[in-house]
Amino acid sequence: MVPSRAKGIYIYDVDGNKIVDFSSGIASLPLGHGHPEVIAAAKEQIDRFVHVCSHTAYYGLYVDLIKSLKRIAPPCLRDGMGYLGNSGGEAVEAALKVIRYSTRKPLVLAYVPSFHGRTTGALSITAADSKYRKNLQYTLGNVMHIPYPYCYRCPMGNTYPECDIACLSYVENYILKMIADSEDIAALVMEPISGEPGYIIPPDEYVRRLTKLLASTKISLIADETQTGIGRTGKWFAVEHWSIEPAVMTIAKALGSGFPISAILGERQLMAEWKKGAHGSTFGGNPVAAAAAIKTIEVMERDKVVQNAERVGNHLLKRLSDLVEHEKNIGDVRGKGLAIAVELVENKDTKAPAVELRNKTLGIMLKKGLYCIGAGASAVRFAPPLVITPEDADKAIEIFQDSLKTASVK
Repeated sequence: MVPSRAKGIYIYDVDGNKIVDFSSGIASLPLGHGHPEVIAAAKEQIDRFVHVCSHTAYYGLYVDLIKSLKRIAPPCLRDGMGYLGNSGGEAVEAALKVIRYSTRKPLVLAYVPSFHGRTTGALSITAADSKYRKNLQYTLGNVMHIPYPYCYRCPMGNTYPECDIACLSYVENYILKMIADSEDIAALVMEPISGEPGYIIPPDEYVRRLTKLLASTKISLIADETQTGIGRTGKWFAVEHWSIEPAVMTIAKALGSGFPISAILGERQLMAEWKKGAHGSTFGGNPVAAAAAIKTIEVMERDKVVQNAERVGNHLLKRLSDLVEHEKNIGDVRGKGLAIAVELVENKDTKAPAVELRNKTLGIMLKKGLYCIGAGASAVRFAPPLVITPEDADKAIEIFQDSLKTASVK
């Protein structure tokens, strides 16, 4: 796809085709393309000043954005402190730095599969595809990876719920007893819903047991909400689905409605340990991007966009789930809000990933006017702007089903 312009939920390509965008710039456009109020806020700020650097001058937008984030944050972080960067990778880097700096503990736990970014620190906890690390095995050390509760394709070869959450028992009985003392572990980094591997959702029982484990061992939780935050899952933040209380939370992608900006929110006591000059960014919290982010949150609150994501997401998820018994190549459908993945397989019994079929289906969908992108081994990712209607969702399902049938013909 080669865009020439975009507006709302539509992209217009250089050949004049009108395409429904169900990718949102990888979940980065909660209000769609070019929301007039967001653009107006950015233009107004451009006329004032574009850049001064938050480390050499104070400007209200930086503080105002952090106040806006604290207003919508989980209760445990509403009295916290914030820091602004430019991207999700930067937010993850900042979270790793502050947790290690403040706790003085060297080790970090992360998941397989997971994706947290491509910068060196973020890459050290990313475990989604070996191509990200190829020729780059100089990433930060002191990271131990544990299995994510990916129940459809269990990394430990078990079946849920018969497994009795074996992936967490492995952490309790082996990692913490035979490899690393919990007193040396600064944090567990977790996407509450794992995005790039295909919107993997942990079982409620897993989250309950994990919460108890972290509390008993005093291991902090870094919640990576880079993709799931700002309403994507039908809540402002995905941790709210389980009332999880992170010590630090990363926020990016949808925050700026396409303008590059990110943030971390952390517990006040933890963040206060971070001494002046210990971290910084020349462009972090850029005034134009900050203005866009503040207006994005304001519009989403006023127009009840998060509630729409939940309502339309439930409709889309149900319609897609109904296809499982009728389509031989749909192995699994999962999601919350408008973060939904349809996993395509060669065979439902073996669950072998249908990579070629997925890619072919995506290509046909694009030709029919619907732009989706892949995720994980062989999933089609539905991550549209959070303002879509049930009618938009129905049209997308029709195109997806027709495209899959066409792609399935040998």
